[in-house]
Amino acid sequence: MSFDVAEVAREAVGKTGRTHRLIEWPGDRGRTLGLVVLTEEEFTFAAIAAARYLRNDLKLDPIEMALTQSDLLLERARDVFLLATALRDPRHIDVPAFDAASLRQSITTEERIALMQLYNKFVEDTSPLTD
Repeated sequence: MSFDVAEVAREAVGKTGRTHRLIEWPGDRGRTLGLVVLTEEEFTFAAIAAARYLRNDLKLDPIEMALTQSDLLLERARDVFLLATALRDPRHIDVPAFDAASLRQSITTEERIALMQLYNKFVEDTSPLTD
């Protein structure tokens, strides 16, 4: 019998895990994912990762970066990083389901928008400020 330390750790964390919601991928009823509300730190790191992606991977200079604000390129990139952080393996809610690169390559604009709407609704539903 093998002992998988990572599996045991995931199960232990899953027992005390974060508040989460199971969602269906927009337009695909058979595909279920977990969704967690991001902490302020996770949100910040996703925003920084989005800016780094635009600067380092797409090689945008500071002027081009400033121009991206007008067409929301930075916001769309940030959404992908946020979703990559918030979407989780439904069996192990503390394990991300995607990395940003794989999500970016497979997601459509409509799916991104729908998933962000589901995320924002979940944040609203679970916020103590909503009451």
